[in-house]
Amino acid sequence: MKTIYLSLSFFLISFNLLSAGWTDLLKKQAEKAFWDSMKQQVPGGGKIPRCDLKNIMGCVELGNMLFGEGKNQEAQVNFQLACDNGHFASCFAAGRSAELAGQRDSAIAYYEKSCISSFNLGCHNMGDLYHQNGFKDKAHGAFILGCKYKYGGSCSNLGIYANEKNSKTEAMNYFKEACELGSAKGCFNLGSEYLLKNEFSSAEATFSKGCNLGYIPSCNDLGVAQEKASKKSEALANYLKACEGKYGMACANYGIIQKQNKNMEVARTYFQKACDENYYAGCGDLGLLLSEEGKSEQAKPLFEKACTGGDAQSCNNLGVALDESKDSTGALSLYNKACEMKYALGCANAGIIYSNLKNELKAREFNTKACDMGEINGCYNLSLDLYFAGKIDEAKPHFEKSCKANNNEACYNLGCFYSRKNNIKAALNAIESALKLKYYEWQAFETDEDLKNIRSSSEFKNLINKYKAISQK
Repeated sequence: MKTIYLSLSFFLISFNLLSAGWTDLLKKQAEKAFWDSMKQQVPGGGKIPRCDLKNIMGCVELGNMLFGEGKNQEAQVNFQLACDNGHFASCFAAGRSAELAGQRDSAIAYYEKSCISSFNLGCHNMGDLYHQNGFKDKAHGAFILGCKYKYGGSCSNLGIYANEKNSKTEAMNYFKEACELGSAKGCFNLGSEYLLKNEFSSAEATFSKGCNLGYIPSCNDLGVAQEKASKKSEALANYLKACEGKYGMACANYGIIQKQNKNMEVARTYFQKACDENYYAGCGDLGLLLSEEGKSEQAKPLFEKACTGGDAQSCNNLGVALDESKDSTGALSLYNKACEMKYALGCANAGIIYSNLKNELKAREFNTKACDMGEINGCYNLSLDLYFAGKIDEAKPHFEKSCKANNNEACYNLGCFYSRKNNIKAALNAIESALKLKYYEWQAFETDEDLKNIRSSSEFKNLINKYKAISQK
């Protein structure tokens, strides 16, 4: 049995705690408001201000001037002097200047002073630095204070920490608070929780708020929620909006719907856009489309790019392309890679090659992996491995699982198993299941030794005659 290319499916974005790739707009807005307020505190007359203990506001003014010129280390010195002498707004400025100058410990120290003065962004930035450097307990404490002082980004991060502990109710509460405080990421994370629970209406409302707050991933996932709620036209509009915002996953999702609608040229364009944004599954989508059009040589470099970028499905699909061109060694390497990346079909395909190479132990190993990951083809192939190795009792549950998944060959072989066990009723039931699924291999029914215990029964003959007549209609 040979597995074939499968269509790529939608993927939700994983929670993104401290992403550099997508701007934390709330943080950006809060910092801009802070620096605007700092500028309003000093007159700025064109002269270089004097900074000393007798002129603390001169330190603030000089710090502002130097910070605006990108001279972060020099600005930090002035802000520190102002902070240490009672100008608490300068504590955050000192922390930010130190952070930009690469002086982590000094940045944390002054963010902490800012946090003590109840400035929520100081608490949050202190938490960010602790998190980035692996001090999650200290980060958690800082985010607790940031959330207490009504900074939504801190509440959102606390929700993610709660999720990591599997405290779902706590996580939801933090995400709700974050979203209410205007954190687009908080809305995004809350929407993701609703989507996981198939609460599409709530997900749609929450992603919509995140999207309107300018967080592009929320626009994509708003489309996902709408598509799951059968609002395909609305989903297309939001995928397009996110794609225009340079979000590659959205371009791919837009392309997938266009492909479903048989708009192949449009689909190709948007898969290319996704690939150009280094959304590697989009490269795989484009490769798959080209493969289906018989352009396998054009597809291979796209699968290769996607596979190198970590898209397991494309590793498998490139393996299939090599397999079809008789390069079983190259195919096996790629199937193994896909399997290592927890892509079940890659494991199943590796099992097929090992079986063809008569390496029964390896075939069984990879088919077991595939079956454990829920790949029915792997379960069926495993049942065959066991059956033909004489381990028919071990094969039975895998035949049953595959038969329930509408694999007609598995139902037939399950009938063979029961016939060999002389369980006539169960054998006939399994054979009928195979026939209902259009397993019309009449010669096998007439000659297979495994069916000899039921072949002479009137019930078996009646089943065969009934479905022969059905097959000829």
